[in-house]
Amino acid sequence: MDERLRDLYNIPQNCLPQDIYLMDLAEECAHMEERVRALLNRLPACDRELLESYLDIRDELEFQSIKTALRFSKYVK
Repeated sequence: MDERLRDLYNIPQNCLPQDIYLMDLAEECAHMEERVRALLNRLPACDRELLESYLDIRDELEFQSIKTALRFSKYVK
């Protein structure tokens, strides 16, 4: 998981069911990413580079999406 987002996934004291679901998804994704990263060492260099690039781009997309959602939520209130 992208370190820039880790704090955003902390469960607040009064959490809603969707907050718990989001935490479960984040935990599952982190676990799957660990497995993918462990697999990278066994792949040919071109496949490894492709997967590493995908993970980096996915992290950036997630970060930018959350920034946009936070900015959007300020206008919705």
